[in-house]
Amino acid sequence: MSTTQGETKAYISASFNNSAQKPIEFFIEMAKALGIKTIWLKEIYETRPIEDKIKDKLRKCNAFIQILTEDIEKEKRERGWLGNEPAWADSFEIANFALFVEKGVKPSGFLSKIEYLSFDRSALDKIAPKVIQYLLDLKQRTSESVPWYGGIEPR
Repeated sequence: MSTTQGETKAYISASFNNSAQKPIEFFIEMAKALGIKTIWLKEIYETRPIEDKIKDKLRKCNAFIQILTEDIEKEKRERGWLGNEPAWADSFEIANFALFVEKGVKPSGFLSKIEYLSFDRSALDKIAPKVIQYLLDLKQRTSESVPWYGGIEPR
């Protein structure tokens, strides 16, 4: 499952905690509705080390969407994975990031420099227009970042 010309394939970085699934599923469904293909590891079961699985899936993406929910502030173990994933994405030269941050959560690391969209899980419908605009911007930037070879579109 590699990325083709003009396609946006986004790795979803988010908590696996059941209490966080409502907002995470909202953002994934919004991305899919806009034609962004998503890779969400909670939906993929494989018998290999988690780090290998993450890195393999990241290599197949040209966009990165992180959803920071309130539960990650409490779970240090999960925070570690969510902290490593953006760095690995950056090392694979994924330059297109979208960041959704639940009210009360502070992004850290280099993602704290990215313009993010704040959300309240009890009012997701109210931010839907902003989510659409934000994800369309991600999609457009991803499409524009695909290399052109000598100005000739590949077949």
